[in-house]
Amino acid sequence: MNTPFLTQVAAHYASSPTLHDTLFVLPNRRSTKQFERALAQQLTTTSIMPRLMSMNDFVDHVTRGSNLVIAPPIENLFVAYGAYKEVMGENAGEFDKFAYWGQLIVSDFNDVDMNLVNASSLYTNLSNLREISANYIDDDLKLAISRIFNINLNDGADKFWKSNGNEVHEKYVTLWNRLAAIYDKYGEMLAGYHLTTQGKLYRLAAQALEHMGAADLGFSLVVMVGHDMLSMSEMRMFKLLQKKGLAHFWWDDASPAFVSDANPAARVIKALSQAFKAPAQLEPIDNLPAVTVQSVPSTMGQAKCAFEGLTALTADTAIVLPDESMLEPLLHSLPDELLAQDGGTVNVTMGYQLRQSNVVTLMRLVTIAHHHAVRKADRWYFYREDVRNILSHPIIKMAFTATVLAVNNAIEEQNEYNIPASMFSGTGLEPLFTAFGTQPQAVGDNMGLAPLKASADVMSFVDGLERFCD
Repeated sequence: MNTPFLTQVAAHYASSPTLHDTLFVLPNRRSTKQFERALAQQLTTTSIMPRLMSMNDFVDHVTRGSNLVIAPPIENLFVAYGAYKEVMGENAGEFDKFAYWGQLIVSDFNDVDMNLVNASSLYTNLSNLREISANYIDDDLKLAISRIFNINLNDGADKFWKSNGNEVHEKYVTLWNRLAAIYDKYGEMLAGYHLTTQGKLYRLAAQALEHMGAADLGFSLVVMVGHDMLSMSEMRMFKLLQKKGLAHFWWDDASPAFVSDANPAARVIKALSQAFKAPAQLEPIDNLPAVTVQSVPSTMGQAKCAFEGLTALTADTAIVLPDESMLEPLLHSLPDELLAQDGGTVNVTMGYQLRQSNVVTLMRLVTIAHHHAVRKADRWYFYREDVRNILSHPIIKMAFTATVLAVNNAIEEQNEYNIPASMFSGTGLEPLFTAFGTQPQAVGDNMGLAPLKASADVMSFVDGLERFCD
């Protein structure tokens, strides 16, 4: 049999009389959309579609009474620095040094909550490890310590931990001793801003489920579909739902790939499927697709090689990327002959952040150029490097090739450090170098300067660029 996993699960519930009162929870929103499509295909009569959620959405649903919002990464880092500074006092450094490794601490704090760890016990045990030799510290950690504290660890490694009088011991071990206090203060400050982290929200959900029943959840049945590696908070939620008799569990383990115990993922899934048994046996999937593995040393190289050996793009062809930043080089690598087979269109269903788009990066360069601009004798001048950065941007080079060549030649001939805005008069680039009143600094940039005050000309130019990109 080769019936897909989600189709089999959908068929099991398609004729259920309580389908409208059932909540389906899948690992992420992509699988949620796929399951919704599979369920719609299995329905034979007009029905009200049940609620479908990703695991993150389910956690939000369970903790909806907390009124907490997950802090954006930058704000999260600033809150962590505030907690660090309050706990460390005069030993706290500047934010720029904290930012180098503060993200690691924030990530660790998130993992502590996600796995229901007692932070006080954890960090107390870690601080007790200071008696070990510094020879056990790898080179990357030594480099990080050197950058943060400006101290060379290569001279006498053992004294790093064992001598109470040296500077390294005082600064670095003191930090480890106070991580539990920083964690507590960090959580307190987040709560004060009505913010939280993903890990804290999962911890809250695991605690909230202990006192919730079907009426509190709003569903008579919760169906967990296709999950794999579970954190301790997720495991706790699964056990509570199982104990209360409120959930069904389905595991995508019916293919031959899960037969061998040499597969670590197979061992994990099999253990979970034994602990949380499915309500029915899945049909085995006998015919697995062929898999070819090709080693490519860099992400850019992977994007370039993705289409090697691919002779046709069809509706059944999916290219899955591990990192959103690879999307743009991949699209630039699409062979013309493959695009021609489907009318030159590509369906991108991957979440691509707007801040990574070419239009945003171009506007950032323009903003920086205006912030650096100077006024002399009622004429505006832009720094040479800022102008070159704008002219070398892919959108500008593609849309204004002739103008870019002409302006670059003029800049080379004149060999000026400050480029007058008048150089762009009569060109398609003139709106980008039109000064804003008497204060170009009012444009600001993405580092906390004054808000952007764009003229109608520039906004129309941006609209044109967006249409060009579309």
